[in-house]
Amino acid sequence: MSVWKIMNTDSTTYRQRQILLFATGAVMLTDPFLSIFRTDEMIAGVPVLVVALFSIWALLIVGVAWLMERGGPDPLRTPPPTDDYTG
Repeated sequence: MSVWKIMNTDSTTYRQRQILLFATGAVMLTDPFLSIFRTDEMIAGVPVLVVALFSIWALLIVGVAWLMERGGPDPLRTPPPTDDYTG
């Protein structure tokens, strides 16, 4: 049996989405990205940087909730790979 058939594509896709969400959040919360929002402007009396930080934080929470709601591979339904080396 090929290694590619053993690899579960659901788990790799789920893992890739987790990594992508983490990397996106890490980049969006760094100083170079947040420096875009450092202005003297106000939105409803709140500095733009504060609005940006809370918006990014809320989007990350929504992203994690969406990812968890979709769920990853179910270990009870996914059969373990077999060691069928007939070779």
